[in-house]
Amino acid sequence: SVIIYANQTQRAKIFGIKKVLKILKTEKNAKALENDICSLDEFRNLTPIEETKRRKDKYEN
Repeated sequence: SVIIYANQTQRAKIFGIKKVLKILKTEKNAKALENDICSLDEFRNLTPIEETKRRKDKYEN
């Protein structure tokens, strides 16, 4: 059987963004978030900019 989660990740993203912005507004610094957000390495691994650029260059040239 297949389960479809139509928009739960998008809704969770909005919830998370609102939570982060509220903390930033209250605390006035990003250090307050360090334990609640992903590392820069994890972020970079989820958004492989260099790989995307390499593939784009391969097909454009």
